[in-house]
Amino acid sequence: EDYGLYRQNAVYSALRGAGLVEELSIARGRGAPEVTGKFKIGCNLCGHKDTVHGGVIATAFDATFGWCSFLHQGSSFTANLTVDYRKPIPCGE
Repeated sequence: EDYGLYRQNAVYSALRGAGLVEELSIARGRGAPEVTGKFKIGCNLCGHKDTVHGGVIATAFDATFGWCSFLHQGSSFTANLTVDYRKPIPCGE
């Protein structure tokens, strides 16, 4: 079930569009308590050639984790987020 998105937010408004966050879906799972976030990040958000900027990836994680919290317990804020990247993520996929 898709719960819609908060429109006054960097991920859902300012970073949306061609070459930016081109596709975005955050949905609550059926049955088990889960939230799934799917993002297609365009090539205008690269840090290196054809590679999505790490800050954009962290923002996608934060948005998904935030919705997970919101859907299961209500509003909350990220106090700290550390991401250890394993490999580059290509843009446009």
